[in-house]
Amino acid sequence: MPRTEFRIIPPFNFDLSIKFCERTKFDVLDRNDKYCLKRFTKIDNTPVFIEIGCGGTADKPVGLAKWSYPEGGQIDENRISATAGKILSADIDLKPFYRKLDQSAKLK
Repeated sequence: MPRTEFRIIPPFNFDLSIKFCERTKFDVLDRNDKYCLKRFTKIDNTPVFIEIGCGGTADKPVGLAKWSYPEGGQIDENRISATAGKILSADIDLKPFYRKLDQSAKLK
């Protein structure tokens, strides 16, 4: 399977993020040696099987994606990266949220 990396805005907790991705019985989370989210999706009307993982640390995360086309076809690697990032909400900057929490005496 081809693979690519994609940008994730730190800080990022992969375990917590993929819990929100498990919406249905069809979203399979492989907790074995690879620890990745596996999902079928369509990109540009082409069915794609995608495995999404994360490397690095919470402060320097790196998104990892592998994919295959069950029915054949070609999709630009950037579209795969964008879709994987969208599934994980990897482009959301949580720093303002954490700064606000840090200011609250009740939440410390």
